[in-house]
Amino acid sequence: MTNYDLVLAGGGAKGIVHCGALRALEAKEHDAHRLVGVSAGAITALFMAAGFSADEILAAISERNEQGEIILADFLDVPEDFDEKALQNSVTQAWLNNLSLPFLPETKADKLKQSTMSWLLDKMSFRELFSFVQYGGIYTGQRFMSWLKQKLDEKEPGLGDATLAEFHARTGADLTAIAADITDGVMLQLNHRTAPDLPAVWAIRASMSLPFIYQEVIWRAEWGDFDGADITGHALVDGGVSSNLPIDLLLSPEPELIRIMGGEPAPDQVIGLYIDTDIPVPGADKYPPKTRPADKRSQPDEQWQPLVDRVSNLINTTIRSRDNLEIRLHSHNVCHLPAGGYDTLEFDMSDERIRLLVAAGQTAMKTFLDRHSLS
Repeated sequence: MTNYDLVLAGGGAKGIVHCGALRALEAKEHDAHRLVGVSAGAITALFMAAGFSADEILAAISERNEQGEIILADFLDVPEDFDEKALQNSVTQAWLNNLSLPFLPETKADKLKQSTMSWLLDKMSFRELFSFVQYGGIYTGQRFMSWLKQKLDEKEPGLGDATLAEFHARTGADLTAIAADITDGVMLQLNHRTAPDLPAVWAIRASMSLPFIYQEVIWRAEWGDFDGADITGHALVDGGVSSNLPIDLLLSPEPELIRIMGGEPAPDQVIGLYIDTDIPVPGADKYPPKTRPADKRSQPDEQWQPLVDRVSNLINTTIRSRDNLEIRLHSHNVCHLPAGGYDTLEFDMSDERIRLLVAAGQTAMKTFLDRHSLS
């Protein structure tokens, strides 16, 4: 048995492949020391830190909603209302305020402008656009937060409300979620050493906040400092913007990183779980992704799809060069998990495709362990 440090990459719905890798680790009776997660990988890392087994994590994230989609589809939640201050300071309100209606008395003109704003807010497409412009993303992520808290509380009452310091004290786990601070343009390593007063679920919410898709997470004063610095009001987004596989955090001899990550590097005990779309999933071609009806909410609306594609391509292009370099430098520590043919937002994944993806991850990790003498 080996205590290992895991770095779990992001990948949206493809992150289900992590469960297969964890099954292989459990079969070898390995245990976790430090857990570092990015985006979807941060969700899995949190569940591991809370004591969930691989099968329990798989059951949680592949749970089906009333439409038969995996539960992750419910997290594309369009805002129902907005803060009054945001409404008053919005581009839309400014345009309405500047709109000249000389043929109406001032009081009637004001009422017309108010009713116009109310009429717009009744339209889902406008609320999506408003959220995108004012909050940096189409969807709120509130359902995700509620679901995550519920799952943690089912494991241990009160764990869903724990800060990172409290989470560490209660579980003993060394968890780090990676987010990107786009106000300062830096990576944030969110753990009990750097952000003890940050609620654990908010660390994960920040880490999976895909730019322009989910609203940015704005750092609150009650969350305290990040590593001694006041970042109140800073905007946080998906950690993959900084790096989707920051394995160097656990392998670097830099004293600052050793302090932040809580220990000296142990290269023979670090494993990076990289979701590799260049490696096909055996057998998946026999079960192609479902054709999505236009009224399904398991993906962003059609009018947003070009934006989603552009953002995904931009992020992939930005981080792939760095991550590819890290993978080459630390190839001995990187396990490539097959995910070819699967989509980041494939929230209506069939049971058969889930089974094949998990099996591919399990086989890849078993092969990795056998080759690297970690068994």
